[in-house]
Amino acid sequence: MEAGAQFGLSPGAVGATFLGLAIPVLLFVHVAGWAVDRYGPRRIATIGYGCFVPALAGMVIPTCLCTSSSCHFPLFFGFLVLQGICVALVSTPGVVKAKRVVEKAVLASPERFGPRGAMGQMFGLNTLVSSSGLLVRNYWGASLRTTFGYWFLSLSLAALCVVGAVLAWAFFSDAKDEKTVHPSSVV
Repeated sequence: MEAGAQFGLSPGAVGATFLGLAIPVLLFVHVAGWAVDRYGPRRIATIGYGCFVPALAGMVIPTCLCTSSSCHFPLFFGFLVLQGICVALVSTPGVVKAKRVVEKAVLASPERFGPRGAMGQMFGLNTLVSSSGLLVRNYWGASLRTTFGYWFLSLSLAALCVVGAVLAWAFFSDAKDEKTVHPSSVV
């Protein structure tokens, strides 16, 4: 969505608006890390994807359904902040889960990755997949918005988050369910 055209904002104001997405990530990623350590990645990832559903579906209200002009921007900004919190909740469990899988693989076959190579490979692959997703999402989102409208884009992303919540619940495990690997035992 072109926030500037929708809300009459200058390009600088649009950039400042999206700090509402970035700042909650910076603030809540530590809370999400603590929660993953305490409750396990399965619950936090499922909650994060579950919270994304109303945050994304709610974006339809200020852009398509809101009748009062005074509610447009505050609702948009509020849903953007909620999405920032959701990003923190979703990103942390994935990294923790990937680290646990790599630690188990190193313990099972230490010679396979070479000295100190497993974590670097894991983070490199994570960056590759994440960057590819950032590239694809822009073209996919622009295509959906142009073809069907912003409401369809928001609701389809919310539907993908429902799928993400189900997959996180099905494939992640909580800390109690698996044996924790002490970092000093991994080469």
